Amino acid sequence: MKKAVIILVAFCFAVNIYGQNNNVKNLVNQGIALHDEGNFKAAIEKYQKALSIEPKNSWANYELSYTYFAMQDYDNAIKFSELSIKYDKNATAYIVLGNSLDLKGNTAKALKIYKKALKQFPNEYMLNYNFALTCFNQKKYDDAQKAAVNAITNNPKHASSHLILSSIMQVKGEKIKSLLPLYYFLMLEPNSQRSEKSYNTLNNILYSGVEKKDDKNITILQGTKQSKN
Repeated sequence: MKKAVIILVAFCFAVNIYGQNNNVKNLVNQGIALHDEGNFKAAIEKYQKALSIEPKNSWANYELSYTYFAMQDYDNAIKFSELSIKYDKNATAYIVLGNSLDLKGNTAKALKIYKKALKQFPNEYMLNYNFALTCFNQKKYDDAQKAAVNAITNNPKHASSHLILSSIMQVKGEKIKSLLPLYYFLMLEPNSQRSEKSYNTLNNILYSGVEKKDDKNITILQGTKQSKN
């Protein structure tokens, strides 16, 4: 009889836990839908309700941090992304944390966060991309180049990684090496607002240093080298 009671209690407890987990999942999904609609305030209410049921839910904390980030409330974005990482380390929360710190002007700490995250998730292309972008803005071009290449290696279809690599090579004075990632970017993203600017950049690089006197006399200058055809 005692065994039957214990089994019944355990079953009821399991059903209760399942119900709570299901409620949390539904609330977070509702919050995501509201966020996608631009209704950030209502989304936050859903996430907070989910966290009132399960405060240590990493997913709910991450989605809450992401919505605060979208609202440019970087203090709360930092707070809840740190909680998300605390309860279950995940690459996306590190990205929100790093970006929030960077936008608050604490770029040095943001770079440390990205480096820490990349030790755990070295193949996460978005982490590599965001690290590359932050390094680029800080004129740490060698680190930026390495991270951009890693991002492309792990996701060749991520257009922004090709674009940042092209920008890095341009500022390093490697015009020829900047062309290939720019071509890739335009193949992946041919009809965006960025693509028109990138197309103009491509043409400027291709025709910079080209002097045509006539059909038989074309001078091409690249860096310190000069060739004639």
